[in-house]
Amino acid sequence: MILTVPYGKDSHLEAEIDQKYLAGIIEPNEVKIGDEAEVLRQALANPVGSKSLSEFLKDARDVLFIVNDQTRPTPTARVLEIIENDISACNARFLVATGVHRAPTHEEFLHIFSQRLYEKYQDRIFVHDGRNSETVFLGTSKNGTEMWINRMGVEAHKIVIISSVEPHYFAGYTGGRKSFLPGIASYKT
Repeated sequence: MILTVPYGKDSHLEAEIDQKYLAGIIEPNEVKIGDEAEVLRQALANPVGSKSLSEFLKDARDVLFIVNDQTRPTPTARVLEIIENDISACNARFLVATGVHRAPTHEEFLHIFSQRLYEKYQDRIFVHDGRNSETVFLGTSKNGTEMWINRMGVEAHKIVIISSVEPHYFAGYTGGRKSFLPGIASYKT
């Protein structure tokens, strides 16, 4: 039997498996959410156990939006378009959480932000560089690791993270916490 597994953006891998070794194929259940934009608007307006995004941003002096880099499938541009009114109402900056990945290319910036939003916010978009960005020492972890985080993340009055949650080969899952470490942490951390 030939198994085909999606790999990367537009590719796949194939493997031939002898039928006697195949216990089964497990596929995720399909979840129907309806209109994606409306579901997100409702979730941001009525979060569980927290203020709405608008309430959270209401008194902000400045807001740092931390977004995933080009290696993650996060629909950042779609999310930013939905919350654009909230972004426009505050002093917003954007930090691409690269961890130790390379900076996005121009084409990848357009994919992350969309051409329209990239052109609108281009002067407020920054890329974290784990080897060269200015970082602030926050302390030492229980196991002795020094914690150095991008100065923009430390000094921001409020932070909004836009990320996806998916399995990760050594971190367990990606998501909010990975946006800080390793996302905007120093390479030495």
